[in-house]
Amino acid sequence: MQLTPEQKKVIEVRDKNILVSAAAGSGKTAVLVERILGLVLDENNPVDIDRLLIVTFTNAAAGEMRQRIGEAIEKRLLEDADNEHLQRQSTLLHRAQITTIDSFCLFVIKNNFNEIGLDPGFRVADTGEIELLKQDIINEMFEELLNNPDTKDDFVDLLEHVAIRGKEKVLEETILKLYSYSQSFPWPKEWLQDRYTDYDISEGIENTLWGQLWKEQLEQNLRELEDRIRSAIKECVKPGGPYLYVEALEADLEMISLLRAKGFEEQYEMVRTLSHRNLPRKSDPAIIPEIREYVKGLRDDIKKDIGKLKEDYFSLSMDAIKAQMKAIAKIEKILIDTVLLFSDKFEAKKRDKNILDFHDMEHMALDILISRKTDPKTGERTWEATKTALDYSCYYKEIMIDEYQDSNLVQEYLLQSISKEKLGEYNRFMVGDLKQSIYKFRLARPEIFLEKYHAYSNGEDETNIRIDLHKNFRSRKEVLESVNHVFYQIMGKDLGKIEYTREEALYVGMEYPQGEDDYATELLLLDSKEEDAKKAEAKMIAGRIKQLVGKLQVLDKESGNLRPAKYKDIVILLRSNEGWDEEFQNVLLEEDIPVTITRKTGYFSSKEIQTILSFLKTIDNPKQDIPLYGTMKSLLGRFTEEEIVQVKQMGEKYLFDNLQKVVEGDLGAKVRKFLDTLNRYRDMVYVMPIYKLIRVYLKETGYLGYYAAMTGGEQRVANIRMLLEKAESYEKTSYFGLFHFMRYLEQLKKYDVDIAESSSTEEVGDMVRIMSIHKSKGLEFPICILAGMSKKINQQDTNAGLVCDMDLGLGMEYRDSKRRIRNTDLRRNVLSRKMKLDNLGEELRILYVAMTRAKEKMIMTGMVNDYEKHMLSYSYLKDREEEKLPYGILSRSNHYLDFVLPTTLRNGGVIKTILWNPWEARVQKDTQEVAMQMERMQLESRLLAENSDFEQEIANKLNEDLRFEYKSMHLQGLYAKTSVSELKMKAMEEADEGAYRLFEETEQKEYVPEFIEAKGEVSGTTRGNAYHRLMELMDFSKVPAMDAIWQDMEQLAEEKVLDPLYLSLVRKEKLEAFLQSDLAERMKKAQKEKKLHREQPFVYGLEASRLDEKFPKEEKVLIQGIVDAYFEENGELVIVDYKTDAIHHPEELIGRYKEQLKYYKEALEKLTAKKVKEMILYSYALNEAVYVEAE
Repeated sequence: MQLTPEQKKVIEVRDKNILVSAAAGSGKTAVLVERILGLVLDENNPVDIDRLLIVTFTNAAAGEMRQRIGEAIEKRLLEDADNEHLQRQSTLLHRAQITTIDSFCLFVIKNNFNEIGLDPGFRVADTGEIELLKQDIINEMFEELLNNPDTKDDFVDLLEHVAIRGKEKVLEETILKLYSYSQSFPWPKEWLQDRYTDYDISEGIENTLWGQLWKEQLEQNLRELEDRIRSAIKECVKPGGPYLYVEALEADLEMISLLRAKGFEEQYEMVRTLSHRNLPRKSDPAIIPEIREYVKGLRDDIKKDIGKLKEDYFSLSMDAIKAQMKAIAKIEKILIDTVLLFSDKFEAKKRDKNILDFHDMEHMALDILISRKTDPKTGERTWEATKTALDYSCYYKEIMIDEYQDSNLVQEYLLQSISKEKLGEYNRFMVGDLKQSIYKFRLARPEIFLEKYHAYSNGEDETNIRIDLHKNFRSRKEVLESVNHVFYQIMGKDLGKIEYTREEALYVGMEYPQGEDDYATELLLLDSKEEDAKKAEAKMIAGRIKQLVGKLQVLDKESGNLRPAKYKDIVILLRSNEGWDEEFQNVLLEEDIPVTITRKTGYFSSKEIQTILSFLKTIDNPKQDIPLYGTMKSLLGRFTEEEIVQVKQMGEKYLFDNLQKVVEGDLGAKVRKFLDTLNRYRDMVYVMPIYKLIRVYLKETGYLGYYAAMTGGEQRVANIRMLLEKAESYEKTSYFGLFHFMRYLEQLKKYDVDIAESSSTEEVGDMVRIMSIHKSKGLEFPICILAGMSKKINQQDTNAGLVCDMDLGLGMEYRDSKRRIRNTDLRRNVLSRKMKLDNLGEELRILYVAMTRAKEKMIMTGMVNDYEKHMLSYSYLKDREEEKLPYGILSRSNHYLDFVLPTTLRNGGVIKTILWNPWEARVQKDTQEVAMQMERMQLESRLLAENSDFEQEIANKLNEDLRFEYKSMHLQGLYAKTSVSELKMKAMEEADEGAYRLFEETEQKEYVPEFIEAKGEVSGTTRGNAYHRLMELMDFSKVPAMDAIWQDMEQLAEEKVLDPLYLSLVRKEKLEAFLQSDLAERMKKAQKEKKLHREQPFVYGLEASRLDEKFPKEEKVLIQGIVDAYFEENGELVIVDYKTDAIHHPEELIGRYKEQLKYYKEALEKLTAKKVKEMILYSYALNEAVYVEAE
């Protein structure tokens, strides 16, 4: 291979600690292999292959590395067959330490078990067994804590704080989460004990680490707000701009600048009292309305963000914050004590069973290699390498770590302890790419790589050097240009942890044959409000694939020539497969595009595994209707659906009990045979291992052959064999019996244990592949389609009651169970904000990984509503001098489109933005033109103001365009689709023009809780939505029990099914009045009879002439709406519509909504073919049901 100077340096430099920052496609694996060969085959100082420690991230990577090295040695042996050193290396290769970190740890433990007092007969338990053990221990521990008088009160306090309303499962998950989190640290118990001081503010909040971070976050936010205000002012003073707004905006700017200059205490008090001037309502004909609305929108966003700042950081007084933190500190201590107790019990149980888990391997290896010491006077903790570590240091000539950006602190200490640094030599070789660190969810610490990245020198004489590989040998220049264009603008130290500069950019390392095709990166958008967004996006992708296959020329790897693209050249990458891959697969198959899904999930939901699990669940407990139904339908029972219905009609509660009563006829004989078979299998459970039981089942049913003959049969058989392997592994655990085996499988499923990697050896043919971005890491494809870019970034962990940060510790919500108060905590908010930014940084790096998978063509796809308006909101960026996008835009990103769309404004054709029309041919949009739209409006305004003379020809053309008349003007105002609400407003407008606007659906104002009042006035729509949502969720079977229903609602609010804000807006006395009404009783009865329907959507066609006589009768308009509720009574329907309007007489309500109910009546009668006998408006203002005549 032709080496670059940097690659050559990586291979040849010796006796130094070397950090290789290897960008995507830079050939790092090939270079790593060459370095290993260079060490092994060095003429002057050759090294035996087993004297190198080579650590990789996965077993697959280790296997590939070993294979490459073996092939290289064999190749050299063919050239020099008598070389004894080469022969020796070929022999030693099988015992060489080319391994993962956990395998190396196991190697250390097996050879030094005596140093930590470990029984040499230990075994490594799998995830299923470990999770079962955790469950059993935590259940026992909870029982002990509750029954012990010394611990009961504290435990109940913890339970009430963490597990609202006694949900022990929440507390269980919290304890396990915190325990698992602590295991990523070298000394987990030390880290947990350090958490006792998390809420210690005795030295002042501003002097804590998190307090300093709070100040930094606030400063960052204020700085960004200043930039946005200045941008708004610039728009105001441009020709045609709303210059009248300048004074108010300058006041905002002065207020923010003053705030930045204040000290901590003053700043805190000032923020809580911030207010804004109203924008003037004066108008000027010279102001362009679009620019005015644009600037107004900017100001509204600024006010909203300032309000969010106050809510997150300054909603309480300092005294209240300190009081809350004191209360939280007490609960946190109990939580930490409980986690430490669990840790002790768990460790004791594992030692008793003589088993290890993954974390044990790391920490035991650390105990063998490192001696931990604490100074009794100062409490300072230090460590030093043990004699065993020194022995390994002397043995290994070099320690090589691949994917170093994904290391954690445990791994760092392990490898540091066995390096030669303590001996004055330097032999660590670390290779990775910070921009591809995408395993935060596995608690990777990219900061370890980053620290060395900044500390190591690019010089020759240093003991620690850094070598950068930035030439990309994978992709066409068009792909690299688009990657650089995007990441110059979005990746920086604030987000992404590294500044993406010209030094970090990708450079072309491979020259492709230049075809005539367009290889430019595309941003393919569906500018639509499609109801089924995923399906619409999948159809758009299918359309683009059809345009590419057989047409776009791609490089053939074997011949080196260009050839037309095939389906197998294309991959669709998704941020997450869940909920997307099967939808995309179905659409592509409908479009006759062959496709396959590459994924790690879906194993337990596959039909062949579901059937076997149903069988096992049935023989474990036959009184489970769903598994029993599946078993009856399977090859074991062969019952038809009609036969199962007959069985079910025997009147018993359980399907199994109904089977016992079927005795007559052919069905009775079939049932008896089936029950005998079940009983025989149930008897086998007591005398036979589970895996043997499954084999008997497979043999007797012919099940294996049945699925082997189906489509994808090889994969199905591989799945079944993997289940057999897991059943055999289960027999080696400390558990036994079918019941625990089912629990074992549930744990594997719950914790996403990767058991579907058993995939068959079946080669993927000419098919499009769908896979996750994480799965694609390390792979490359001629054509990449990055789909689902409008999918919301998952920030759920930032909203959890407990947030964890590796450096700052824990943050918890404040809860007072007695007063039923739940409040967010300042410290928790600061940590949550940091976590959100860390998550966004991780998402940037995931986007980088996705965009660098493409070899020849990169296509990004997503959904965007009102594209032009969206882009105009970014238009001020076009004149921005700084290349990097404003921090505020990036930090508020909700999906990948928020990262990429703003970068297309300064595009230069690097990324082609294409708006895809699902009904017509695709329409290309020039993003530069969209960005310049506002400038053109300003220019027009200026020219008109200056009375400039236009050339007559241009003026005539403008006049002609402006006077163009649409030939079907008589259809003006005719729309394709409308809603019932819009028709109601139209009817009210016609009845009393102007007056209809006065009737906002609002309830008469009542007391609002202080914590809601602080957020501003609650709109009537929000109040109305609150009542509607509550009525949708209400269990009418409990009518008229107000307390029970309200308790249900509080439970739903805790579970986030019902917005807590909604619950606070509903007045109890209003709800109680409804519950006492005759209408509520009628709805209760309907629910019991399963005849109550709520939130029923409908769409139906209406003759256009019914909306306006001027429209032709043959034209159709689609009417859509949602009926709040309707129920069936004596074969006829009753419509119910809830209203919160502030009215005084029933007639007012009838006047407003009679037209709306007419459309509901017509729609339901068409939908159900049943007559509507009553229409009822329930008024919460009047506390009564208002009956509207059903004409």
